Amino acid sequence: AAAVLLAVIGYSWFSGVFTPKTEEPGGNEAGQGNGAGASFERSDYEAALERARAWRVDAGLSRASVSTRGETNFIFVSNTLRDKGFTVTVSGGIISAAGEVPFVSTGGELPEDIISSEEAIMKTRQVPGYEDAKILSVEIIYGPDGGTWYWGIKTEKGTVTVKAAR
Repeated sequence: AAAVLLAVIGYSWFSGVFTPKTEEPGGNEAGQGNGAGASFERSDYEAALERARAWRVDAGLSRASVSTRGETNFIFVSNTLRDKGFTVTVSGGIISAAGEVPFVSTGGELPEDIISSEEAIMKTRQVPGYEDAKILSVEIIYGPDGGTWYWGIKTEKGTVTVKAAR
């Protein structure tokens, strides 16, 4: 199961599924900037969770990827359904897409008391060598230990992992 999880995560990460490709003012591709716009909104999570719970009552968040254009792609899983996940794309509380996908992972409730995506980006900027790194994407991921949430800040120099707990 762990190998399948790693394969799905690796494919998703390296295939560009979570990398935005839009234009920002000034001609830079989105994701090539300072992280502006890559903000996780709790209201988007709540809208996505409600839709996912219509799919499976026990749906729990596995990961969410925030684009610099303000769109968040959530992937939910269910303990009662193996090898399937449910993806919901939300922006400003409005769902633009939702559907079942092949996916193997773990998931759970997103705690209320976590650091924001902006705080995770600020912590990334404190890592030597990443002070001015261009942000490509921001993700929140349910840890494989079954209870710890992490922010993954993908930059042109690599990915910085930040614990989401306060």
